[in-house]
Amino acid sequence: MDAFAHSDVKKKTAISQHWYQLSACESDEVPGRGPEAQNLVDPLAKKSAKKNLGIGKDHADDAGLPLWLEETGPTSCPGTNDTSLTNASALWAADYTLYAARLGVERMAMHSMLGACEGGAPMSLVCDPADHGTQSDTFQGRPHLAAMRLLVPSTGGTFTKTAVEGGGNMSAYTVVKNDGETLVTTVINANDAAKSGGNPVSLQMPKGFAVAKATQIHGPSNEAKNATSVIPAHRLPDDIPYSGATKTASGSASADSGDSELNIDLAASSVTVFIMARK
Repeated sequence: MDAFAHSDVKKKTAISQHWYQLSACESDEVPGRGPEAQNLVDPLAKKSAKKNLGIGKDHADDAGLPLWLEETGPTSCPGTNDTSLTNASALWAADYTLYAARLGVERMAMHSMLGACEGGAPMSLVCDPADHGTQSDTFQGRPHLAAMRLLVPSTGGTFTKTAVEGGGNMSAYTVVKNDGETLVTTVINANDAAKSGGNPVSLQMPKGFAVAKATQIHGPSNEAKNATSVIPAHRLPDDIPYSGATKTASGSASADSGDSELNIDLAASSVTVFIMARK
């Protein structure tokens, strides 16, 4: 990176970095960097990302250039490993993408190919359902593609403060868009649905905002394969499930004065996006 940044190459555009979350291919240690589904959602994953992407960001800042993550993915390990097709790969993709963007990564490309689902690249966002060595005219999305689709409402936004209380292995990101008229909050609940039914979560919004619609992906557990389901964007119901101490009066979750607060039970092993608009 330094050699490029300080060279006499003209019209330098960006510092490019390649990095994979799980690269210790011979390891089955948890927590660790081996290709185990649990390692994608363990807090160590973010520590590793912050350290390694921070290397690229520091060099990019020093050179006055943006950082582009031109090749990345859940694991660089060959073959169909224990992270392939898991719901954890979807939870990771949403969390990691937003985390990297908040760290300052301006462009990211998930490593993908248009080969066969069986026998092709195991971590590709999409694949061809035809047998290996043949082709079809359709493509099939993998679990982490569903997660990437959830991030579309956040594109073009600027990160701002998020106030979410839920407990356990949860993360949240909020961006502001449309000159402050839209807020998008993404909540990743990486607590395992095989062990937990969900978490009561309180989402605080600025005065005058209401949840216009929400969307979610979820699975029966973090390690479940080919089991990530999508709930399309729609308005919240008037009766919102909540097992905490207080309950939101209605699906609008807004108030005329003071902060607004949405109280809702969020399923474990899920990613939920709340799109809020000024009333």
